[in-house]
Amino acid sequence: MSRQRHGGKPPKCFEAMWSDYMQNLPLFATAVVLGNLAGLKKRGLDGLNGFAALYLAIRVIYTGVYVTHETQGPTAARSGLWVAGVALCFRTIFQAARALGGDRV
Repeated sequence: MSRQRHGGKPPKCFEAMWSDYMQNLPLFATAVVLGNLAGLKKRGLDGLNGFAALYLAIRVIYTGVYVTHETQGPTAARSGLWVAGVALCFRTIFQAARALGGDRV
């Protein structure tokens, strides 16, 4: 895979990576907003700050794997990182739902 720009356009992998970021942004934003709305704990690794830091760290590692892989082997790692980021978002959304809904959730 060539990482050089051709005709001023970025390689397709960068376009795909950017598209993936834009598709996951609403999920991350929803988790943060709902977590704040529900009054979830802010500090600590299990709080909203920890969630945001872990999610962003996963996305940075995901970017490194996405940009540097030359073969199909690292795609499993990339997929695992994607799943971990999405799972963190859903965990926070479910925590917020539980806090807002009481025993009904």
